[in-house]
Order: sequence, then structure tokens, then C-alpha cells
Amino acid sequence: MFTFDGINIIGVRHLSPSAARCVIQTLNETQPSVVLIEGPSDATSLIEKILHPEVNLPVSLLAYSKNSERTLAYPLAEYSPEYQAMKWANENNCPVRFIDLPAETFLALDESKYAATGDRPIQRVDIYQELADRAGESSYDSYWERNFEHLQCATSFREMTFELGLTLRKLEETSNDFHHLENLTREAYMRRCIAEEIEQGIVPEKIAVILGAYHGPVINSSEHIMTDKELQSLPTEPCALTLMPYSYFRLSCQSGYGAGNSAPLYFASLLKSPGAPLSDAAQTASGSSYPELYIASIADYLRRKGKKISPALLIDAAQLCRSLALIKGGAVVLEDLRSAVETCLMGNIDSQLKTAAFNFIEIGSLVGSLPEGLVMTSIQEDFNRQIKKLFLTKYKNDHVFELKLDLRENRTVKTQEAAFRDLARSNFFNQLNFLKIPFAKRREEHDNAVSWKESWFIRWQPESEIALVDNVLWGETIKAAVHARFNYEIQQCNKLVIMCRLVRRSLGFGYEKLVSLGVNCLQNMSVSGTDFIDLSEAINEISLLIQFGSIRKLKVKEFTPLLDQMLLEAGHLLFDSADCNSDRQGDIGKAIQRINKEYQSHKNLSNGSYWIAGLQKLAHANDRNPYLSGLAYALMIDGALVDDQDIATEITCRLSPGMAVDISLGWFEGLISYNPLDLLHRNVLWQSMSDYIYTLSDEEFKKSLVQLRRTFSEFSDEQKRQIAKNLIKIWGLGKQEAEQLMDIELTEEENAMLDELDDLDFDF
Repeated sequence: MFTFDGINIIGVRHLSPSAARCVIQTLNETQPSVVLIEGPSDATSLIEKILHPEVNLPVSLLAYSKNSERTLAYPLAEYSPEYQAMKWANENNCPVRFIDLPAETFLALDESKYAATGDRPIQRVDIYQELADRAGESSYDSYWERNFEHLQCATSFREMTFELGLTLRKLEETSNDFHHLENLTREAYMRRCIAEEIEQGIVPEKIAVILGAYHGPVINSSEHIMTDKELQSLPTEPCALTLMPYSYFRLSCQSGYGAGNSAPLYFASLLKSPGAPLSDAAQTASGSSYPELYIASIADYLRRKGKKISPALLIDAAQLCRSLALIKGGAVVLEDLRSAVETCLMGNIDSQLKTAAFNFIEIGSLVGSLPEGLVMTSIQEDFNRQIKKLFLTKYKNDHVFELKLDLRENRTVKTQEAAFRDLARSNFFNQLNFLKIPFAKRREEHDNAVSWKESWFIRWQPESEIALVDNVLWGETIKAAVHARFNYEIQQCNKLVIMCRLVRRSLGFGYEKLVSLGVNCLQNMSVSGTDFIDLSEAINEISLLIQFGSIRKLKVKEFTPLLDQMLLEAGHLLFDSADCNSDRQGDIGKAIQRINKEYQSHKNLSNGSYWIAGLQKLAHANDRNPYLSGLAYALMIDGALVDDQDIATEITCRLSPGMAVDISLGWFEGLISYNPLDLLHRNVLWQSMSDYIYTLSDEEFKKSLVQLRRTFSEFSDEQKRQIAKNLIKIWGLGKQEAEQLMDIELTEEENAMLDELDDLDFDF
């Protein structure tokens, strides 16, 4: 039986400057022979990399599964007690090791597979928030800071964190949830690692253990040390470990029991002393304590944004924050400072500027970095090769840049690579977007799919590195990952329009093999049986594919026969699809216009005649949706497929007393919805409409008013005036009479009557 008595246990919060100070003091006092740290034991080899002189914190250990998308991040900042322990060990030639469960086990532990005992699922108890609630604090962040963050004596800190650990375990003593059982397993494993050090001949007094305060009170118990059999029974998941840059912003998003801080820049400033300055302006306030420094920094930021902040308000804020702290019975904490500043300095400041000020002072924009080649996965190395080759290295930082690209050949340079560099950059950005790696975002522009000009916003974030590493599951390089993911999505796709969009997207990657694969899949996917609206969108996508190819220097002639086949199917589906009610007519109408536009762009296709035949059949039909028949006729007018005499005959027929009002006006609405500028000058239309209105009964006229108001609701004032001029000319009114008529404003009573008509239940 091992004796753990005398081990130097330091309970910490994983990102706490006071804990970091306590660790340094304790290690200096005890001069241990080995330093053991809570962290994945299979990542011990990376400690040397973390301490590399060219590494700029924050960084994170990252473990990722080779069989799934599960990852494990272990962030470290300058004020992390674990980092300070590593640094001390390195400077004092002392061995340092991680002693927590290996990452391969952490990634294999799956809460969803944990079977709760009893008849009902066990609810997880948030013991950290429970403790904060009992102490009258809004969050565990505030509880920790008020009670622990300003302690200067290492002995007091260790004693208090020991009591904290006992309290936390007391709150959880009846829990049997997954996380509680996981913690018991972790503690058994950590005791095993400590026992191995003692087995090697190191006396307990020369062992220093840095771990979360929760584990501190029980880690020196020798009652349960993980056995060989228990170790072999632990699940494992094949994984790899790497380092990646991190940021203060990401740390701020992980605030909680110990995974991060809501205000990393603020806490980093407390590492050396609680009064560390927060800005250049604050440094001038020599002798001031940290509340005054924080308030002065906020005031300095607001003044630089043009806001007037008087010294009296700063004094009020300082007094208020201390009063708030007295009420809680402890040190001034960030929550008190925020409340005081918001109350005294930000009464007339908009919420956006408030947030920016707090973020600037509390979070900051610090992003860590790693020297090239230190430790990387193959896909990270490939990414760095690519950005170097494409002259994009300078954009790999946490600032937003705009990069404008010209996809055409640059004939002023000597090499082929330089001539098409912008095209290669565009391909690279599209590949990253497909893999969901946030780095470059395309500026949305009109008809951007066929433009040779592109504009991209570029910004590298820690999240980008995480996403990049995650994609090693798809392939060892970006090219391999794109091919693997494209193959997967093609196999999962069973809808024509989605397949077309996926294939069109593949043209942006610059890989001929993917384009050929997409062609084969589209040719094998049957067009027949496709919904008309889906087919219209697919036709639009294929048309863009054909236009896209000339820009991307890819051969896309194989898509032309497919587009021809789709036009044939669209011509057959059109008439039956137009047998719909008014709820669906808008979507069908857009689909008709979409297909007709692509037909106009590819008139040389042999099956285009089937589309025109379908359009003609619908245009003259009396048993289809009247709006869609009118729209089809408008498209025939626009395509010069009918002459003026035919137009006059059709309009006269459609707007005749023998037709129901809703059918006639529905047809007219469809007709006028497409290219109204052309129809405004066709007098035969307005003559027929005028004659038709005179034939209506009072009830029919009321009904027509409702539908005509809807028809002309999207017209501009100028277009409405042009219609009025047409009618005045038809009626043969004089100039003076016409001007008077044009200037008439409806009375309130007349407007009310029209509103009443809108409320009547007319059956359209």
C-alpha cells in the first residue's frame, strides 16, 4: 500500500492568475523533484513544444478522433497555473508530466451511451452554479474572483481551495450522473500515475500535483488506485494530438467552472498583481488600484470614440463599485466594475458601443501563434504550403482583409502559375468553404456565379485551425479531403436540384475529376418524375454550370445534352403543372420564368422547341390557372412569337363578358406581371380593359376593384400615371379635363369604401 502523505497538492482553477501565482510560490518553496499536472497523459510529449521560445500564448492542445468528429481542446494562456508549472519545471530542470486519462480514452467516453440507473433519467447537477447561487453571486466566475482571485498568500490559497473542493463534492455526493462517475475514474487514474512516481523512488514530499480544486481533497487518498485490469477495461478511440493557436476571444466563449474566463484580458492583467494597468491611459494614474485602472481604461476608450466623460463620473463609478463589493462582503470583482461603469458612464451610450468598450478592455484581441513546423497534422502542413504558394501568408491573422480577384489570365507576367494565381486563390477559397473551414468569405454580388471579378473577406481565427484539423478525418491534404467529402455528399444526394448545386459548386474547386464525376452522377439520375419547380431550379443550375466553365478554365460541354433533356421534360410538365390553385401559382410562375430565361440563353438546343410548344399550349388554355396562362402569353409576346393581330384577338377573348370576372382578371394579372413596360404602350390592351370594365355589373365591378388593386400594387407611381394617360387618351378627354382627372385624390370616405371591399369574402 502506497502512502501519499506529504504530497504537495495545489488545487487550482484552470485559467486563474491567483492560482498561477500560488503555483509559482509553492514550487519555489518546496523545490519538487517532479511536477504532475492534470492533463491528458498521452500529451506529455507536447509539453516541450508548448514551451518552445517561439510559441506565443494562448495555444491549445487538441486531440481529435481518427474515426469520428469528436475533439478535445485543452487551452493554455500565460495566466494558466498549468502553464506556469510547466515553465517553472523547465527553468529548474525538473521533470513534468500530465497525469489525467489519455485523450484516446476521453474521446471514447460517450455520455449518450451512459445508461442511467432507476426508472427516470438522472439530471446533471451544476454544482458550480449551485455554489454561486448559495453565495449570492450571479455566476461562478464572480464567486471565484471575489473569494480567491485576490489572495496573495500561497498557503491561504491552498487551504481555501481544499475547502472549496470539499464543498463542491458535498454538493455532488448524491449524484450518479455520467460526469460524476467520469471524475471518479479520472481520479483513480491520476492516483495510479502518482503511485508510479513513488514506485520510482520519489518521496511524496518531493512530488507536486497541480489539478482542479474539485479533485484536490481526494487525490492523496490511496484507497482507490486504478488497477491494471481496470486500466485495460477503459474504452479507447484512435486519436492524434497536436497544438493549435488560440485566442482570448475563444477563451471568453468558454467561461464556466474552469474552461475559460469571460474576460481573459482582464484576468491576464491580474497575473503579476491585482493593480496591473489595463491601458496606456490608465498607466498614468500611478498609485491607483485596479478598480480605478479599469474605470479609467473604459473612460479612455469612450473618449477616443468621441464621448465626453467627466472626471466626476469616474469618481462616482469607483465609489459605486466599492459599495457593491461591500454589500457582497468581499473584494471588488469584474461584475461590480461592469455594473458601476454601466450605471455611471454609459447612460447615453448605445448598446453596440457599450459592448465594444467592455470587449476591448475585458477580452482583447490577442491571438496565439506557433512557429511553422513545430507540431502539425498533415492537413495543417498542406494548408501552410498552399497559402505560401498563393502568397496568402500575410492574411493568416485575426484581422479582416478584403482581397479582390480577377479570374482572367494575367498576360503581363512570365509564368503560367502567376498568370492564373487569382483563379487558383479562388479555387482554394472555395475548397476551404466546402470543407467548412472559416478563412475566406465571398462578397455577395449580383450574378456573381458568372463574373470574372470576385471579392473575398479574409480572416484567420482559432476556429479556423480547429476546423482545419477536424478535416483530417476526410483526408491528409485539402485536395484529398475535398475529394472524399464530395464523393460522400454525391452518394447521399437523391434530389436532382441539390445534385446540380453540388456539381456547380465543384467547378469552383478547379478539379477536373470532380466535374467528370458530377456529370456521370447527373446523367445517371433520372430527370423524369422530377417536380416542376425543382426541375426549373436544376435547369438554372445546369445553365450556370455551362457559363461557369469558361471562367474556371474547365470543360463543361458534357452538361449541354443534360440541359437539352431537361428542357424536353420541362415542356412536357408545364401544362399539367399549371393546373393549380392561387396558393401555388406564384411559385409555378417563378419556375416558368426561370426556365424561359435559360431557354432564351440556349436557343440552339434541339429540345427547346418542346418548351415553346408547352408555353403555347398553356398560353391559349382555358382550363388551367388563368394567372399562369396570362404569364405564358406575356412570355410569347416578349419572345415575338405572336403578332399584334393575335394579341388583339386574345385580349378581346379573355376580357369578354362571357368570361367569369375572376378568370379574366386573373389572366390579366398574369399578363401584366411580366415586362409591364412593354405592355404599357400597347393600346389594344388598355382599350380592351376599358371596354371590359363597362360591361361589368355593380357586384362584378366591386370584385374587379379588389383584384385590380392587387395587380397594380407593385407598379410604380410613374407606371400608374402612364396607364391613366392611356385610358384618358382612349376616352378622348381634353387636356384640361385630363389634368384635373389625374390630380384627383381619393377622399377618406372613398378609401374606407375600398378597404371595406378588401374585407369582403370574394371567391377568387
